Amino acid sequence: MNHANGSPQSRYTFTSANAGLENVYYNFHNLGKAGTHYFWRKEYFQNNAWCTYTYGILFKGLDQSITETGDWYSGYPCTPNVVLGYRTSNNTNTGLVWSPAGGLTETVNYHESRVWRQNTPGSPYAYSGVNTYSKSGLIEELETFTPKYGRDYNGVWGEGLAKTYTDVIHLVMYHGTTSLPITRCNYSPLTGSGAYYQSFKNYNSYAIELWLAKGQGIIQERIPFVEKGAELGTTDCNGYVFNQSGWEWYIND
Repeated sequence: MNHANGSPQSRYTFTSANAGLENVYYNFHNLGKAGTHYFWRKEYFQNNAWCTYTYGILFKGLDQSITETGDWYSGYPCTPNVVLGYRTSNNTNTGLVWSPAGGLTETVNYHESRVWRQNTPGSPYAYSGVNTYSKSGLIEELETFTPKYGRDYNGVWGEGLAKTYTDVIHLVMYHGTTSLPITRCNYSPLTGSGAYYQSFKNYNSYAIELWLAKGQGIIQERIPFVEKGAELGTTDCNGYVFNQSGWEWYIND
């Protein structure tokens, strides 16, 4: 994914087999249900080099659910060494729900859980004292979609040059934690369809908006807002609804 000016922002790799990450899933995240888990490597371009931020683990159930069961996370720069996971109040493994059973619809679903951590390899895996939530929904289905910026068939990057993709879904996930302090922004929530600023209970929230094309994956990404800036390495009350510059990224295809 690139910034509007064509500079690199992020690189995502999805795989269905990785010996080390299989260990993380089965020892810490196993949902005990029918389906397949995938690994989502998230790299970000920092200091002129690619840095591995985390390996997210996604479980696709036969019931059409998609759950982010946790992460093999970089506790220090670019080197994953922390297990993050999610459990219910009765210690059953769960996760952030991208799609509920039956598939993603315009009906918003939300799910609350507790964050569990193993801070270093071999140390106890335990409740961190922090709770979390996910709230996701389908915004629209599109026969075709063209990102605002992109690369044409001659390799030239710019506004209005992106390829057009077919069979696209546009979705949003709101996510947050109870890590203190709790931050609220002086911005009136909007109403209507699409992603907008909204607080939720006693959580610091942010939102992730994605456009995904069939057979391609993520073709455009946006952070609509973040309340507590430290969650994403920025200032409080930031994101696309506050400051459009720098909060939307486009596939480098």
